[in-house]
Order: sequence, then structure tokens, then C-alpha cells
Amino acid sequence: MRGFYEALSKPVFNGYDILIWILFIESALFAIFYLLHSRALIRLYAEVRGDSPVQIRSRRHSANILAGFVFLVGLTELVFLLTYNPIISGWFGHNVGGWFFSALALVFYFPGAFLFHYVNSLIYPGSVRGSFLLVPLVAFSLAAVVSPLGLFGEGMVDIFWRPHIFIATVSFGMNTLYALLTLWHLRRYKQQIQHYYGNLDAVDPLWLMVMTSGFALIWAMALVPPFMPVTGWPVLRHTVIHLPSLLEIFLLTGAVLFGLTQGMRIVGIALKLPAADVPEAEKEVPFSDALLAKLRELMEVEHWYRRPDLTVEQFAEAADQPLRVVSQAINRHFEKNFYEFVNHYRIEEIKQRLRSEDPACVSIQKIYEDAGFRSKSSFNTLFRKRMGMTPSQYRGQYGPKTGRKPATQE
Repeated sequence: MRGFYEALSKPVFNGYDILIWILFIESALFAIFYLLHSRALIRLYAEVRGDSPVQIRSRRHSANILAGFVFLVGLTELVFLLTYNPIISGWFGHNVGGWFFSALALVFYFPGAFLFHYVNSLIYPGSVRGSFLLVPLVAFSLAAVVSPLGLFGEGMVDIFWRPHIFIATVSFGMNTLYALLTLWHLRRYKQQIQHYYGNLDAVDPLWLMVMTSGFALIWAMALVPPFMPVTGWPVLRHTVIHLPSLLEIFLLTGAVLFGLTQGMRIVGIALKLPAADVPEAEKEVPFSDALLAKLRELMEVEHWYRRPDLTVEQFAEAADQPLRVVSQAINRHFEKNFYEFVNHYRIEEIKQRLRSEDPACVSIQKIYEDAGFRSKSSFNTLFRKRMGMTPSQYRGQYGPKTGRKPATQE
């Protein structure tokens, strides 16, 4: 392992340099591909679903930001190559000067801001303006003047060696903070949609959270090398330096795939959420026993929970009540959000059918799909959380005993 890392670190287009070039080319191609393909999808959405001009503009805006983020990730790696490769950096240092590397470090300040504002463009459509670039520019300016002001003393030289390394390190810290703030907004969004949807499969930002967490890890790892001893722990040191580039290859692929599949849908869904005003109403509104009886009737008699794409808006229309009244009735009386409320009835029906129906005749998949679940993974996760066992285990323990082979297992 140590020999492998040493081979990667040889000067002049070693294995790591080639990896950086691959990453840069991939990011540039992905950015172009995403821009072109997303335009086609946006037009398709507009034709098929009758999108409003606001939705079209929001989708185009978020697509531009994601394409910019993807390209920036590769560009930062290319800039790192210019400062990391001894031949290239030596030529620029001799012919241009050290200020050139400090100027290049500006590129490192933008990926975190682009990721943060891409997510905001999805979950808060219309909230992102071009002014979001001011914060990175101000942060870069403050870091860049440290050396001219004479604040880059011996202690900082021992840690950062050159001013541009200090400037880049500040950017990685800022990007990490942006990523953490992005995760906070995503968790808030996920809580919000649970008040609106009975099924989260099409709108769950899980992959976006995974991608953001991955970049948060990459930027946090980039903070470490200046503080590591030059001698000792060579494997750990090279892992911290080289692993982020490998991770970025997978994360960039995932970012583009997410943008083409789920990102487009989230924009349209987020535009509906403010109108619902479900989770954080300023004042509580009254609801009657008759309303509670109506809600139970819709679920227990008319089985509205069996509709996979059920929303609280549709449910409120069926109850002939304002959305806020129905939502607060569910939150306060049943002590659940809408997602939990709907899936409580789904799980109860599934439990009853697993206990009563012959496993040789009725599969678990048929049962959970009839109850309103679209996704096997979502169903299994909720069932395990509620019952502490898998559906197959539950059926085996409480279901009818037959000598025939079950139709299917989960």
C-alpha cells in the first residue's frame, strides 16, 4: 500500500495527475451533457405536465447552477494540479510569480456556494439570485490580504508554507460550512414534505443528502493536510490527499443522474409547498369532532390511504375542509404528520392481511402494493421500524401455517 501511494506521488504526470485530468474532463463533459439534456427534459415536462412559466424558469435556473457546480469541481482539481505538480508549478512560479497561485485559489471558494444554492433553488424556487457569489468573493478577499498586510508570520509559514495554501484552506473551511448548512435545509425540507405527502419515494432528497455529505467529507479532508506532520504516517497522509479525487468521480456521476431524474421533480413539488403552509402555521385553527369522524371514515371505510400518490391537499378536498384545518387536526389529535398518519393505516392493513391470508396464494408484494406502497424498500423500512421485524418474519410468526411454498418473499 505504501509503495502504491509513493508511485502516485512521483513528479511530472504521475498516476494522481492523470486522475486529476480525468476528473476535469469528466466534469466538463458532464456539465455540457447536463445542460443540454436538462433543457430537453424541461421542455418535455412543460409539454406533458403543462408547467407554468415560473416552474420552467425555476428548473432552468437550478440546471444552470448544478452544471456550474459540476464544472467547478473539476476546475478546482485542475487548479490543484497547477500548484501540486512540481514542474508546472515551478514554471509558473518562476515566470509569473507567487501571486498567480493566490489568484488561482479563488476557484476553490465557489463549489460550496454553488451546491448550497443549487439545493435552495430546488426547495425554495425563486429564492436564489446572482448575489450569492458575493460571499465567496468577500471571503477570498479577506484571506488574500493576510499576506500583503504582513499577517502571514512564522507560525503560519510553519503550517501553510505558502500564502496560497492558507487561502485555499480557508475556502475548504467555508465550503464545509456551506455543505453543513445545505444538509440542515435538506432535513428541514424532508420534514416539511412529510406534512404534505403520503408517499415520499418520488420526492425524498436522500440521494441529494448523500451527495452533499460526500462533498462535506471531501472538503473537510482538504482541511487536514496542512496540519499533518511532514514526516510519519505516509499512508494516512496520501489517503487524505488522494481519496477525495476518487470520491468526486462517483459523486459527480450521481449529481448529474440526480439532477436528471429527481431534481426536476423536486422543483415542481417545492412550488406547491408554500401554499400548503402545513407544518408551521402561526395560529392554531379549531376543528370539530365531526371532522375527526370524517377523517376516520375516509381512511377506515373509503380506504384513501390505498392511493399511492395521496397528498394532504387531496385529502382535505375529500373532507371538504381547508387544508390547514385538516393538517392541524392530524397533527394535534392523531399526533402524527400526514406521512405517518397515512402509513399507519397502510401498515395496519398489511398486518391484518399477513395474519389472515394464505402466503401460498398472496405475495407480500401484492399486499403492500394494494395498501398504497410503491417502493419495496420504503415499505420494508417502515414495517421494520414499526414492528421490529421484517414482513416475512411477521407472516411466519403470526400468519396462517400452510404446507405450500409461499408465493414470494420480501
